[in-house]
Amino acid sequence: MKECYYFSHDSNAKDDPKCVMLIEQLGLEGYGIYWILIETLREQPTFKYPLSAVSALARRYCTSAEKMKTVIVNFKLFEVDEDDFFSISLLKRMDKVETMRQQRIAAGKASGEKRKLLSERALNEKRTSVEQLKESKVKENKINESKVKDINSPIPPLLDNDNCQSVVDEYNSTCVKMPTALTLNDSRKSAIKSRIKKYGREAITTVFRYASQEKFYNGDNDRGWRADFDWLIGPKNFVRMLERAKSGFTQRQKKSAAQRFMECDDIEPGRNETDIDIHSERIF
Repeated sequence: MKECYYFSHDSNAKDDPKCVMLIEQLGLEGYGIYWILIETLREQPTFKYPLSAVSALARRYCTSAEKMKTVIVNFKLFEVDEDDFFSISLLKRMDKVETMRQQRIAAGKASGEKRKLLSERALNEKRTSVEQLKESKVKENKINESKVKDINSPIPPLLDNDNCQSVVDEYNSTCVKMPTALTLNDSRKSAIKSRIKKYGREAITTVFRYASQEKFYNGDNDRGWRADFDWLIGPKNFVRMLERAKSGFTQRQKKSAAQRFMECDDIEPGRNETDIDIHSERIF
C-alpha cells in the first residue's frame, strides 16, 4: 500500500499576508495553485521540484504555466535555486515529522526487545519451576518423616528460666533462615519470661523447631514473608504455633489454607502475613 504523504499546515494559512496578497491578485485559483504546489513538493524525496517540469504540472491540473510560475516567484511563498523551487516552511515541518518517525522507530525496537527478554525470562522461570517441583516431590516424603522425629526428640538440658539470652541464642541457631535476633531488650525479656512462666521452657524449644521446619514461615510463600523472633514469641502466635506443633499441623495444610485465603474475593488491601495466618486458622 502506498505511503500516505502526510504533512501539517496551519488552519489559518489563508490569513498569512503573503497568501492574502496572492488571493487578491489571482483569486482563489491562485490559492488553489499554491496548495497544489505544496502537495507536489511533499511527494518528492527531497521536497524540491524542477522548474523545467512546471509546464507539465500546469497542464495536468488544468491551469497555465504562467500562473503557476507567478505563484512560485512573485509572492515569496517559495524559494528558487538554479534548477528547482522549494518551500522553507514545508522543509521545517517535514524535519519535525522525520524526527518523530525516528523516535517512534527507536521506541518500537526498544519495546520489542523488552518483550523478547520478558518472554525468554518467563520461559526460563517456567522450566525452573517444573524442575524444582520434581525435586520437591522427591524430598517431600523424607522431610515429612523427619518432622515428627525432630519435634518429639528429647529436649536438651534446660537452663535457668530467667536466662533469656539462652532463648535468643537457641532461636538464632535453630531458625537459621529467619532474621537474626541481634539484641535482647526489655520487651523481649518480658515476652520470654511470660511464655516460660505459662508454658514452660520446653514449649519455646518446640515452637522454634516447628517453625524452622515449616517452609511457609521461612519465606516459601507468595510474598517472601519470613517469621522473626518477635513474631514467634508473641502471645497469640506462640500459642497457635505450639498447638500446631503438638497436633502435627503440616506445612502442606498450612500452604493450602494460605492459598485459599489469597484467592478470596473479599481480601482487603494491606493485609499482612499475620492476617494470612489468622485467616488460615479460621479455615481449619
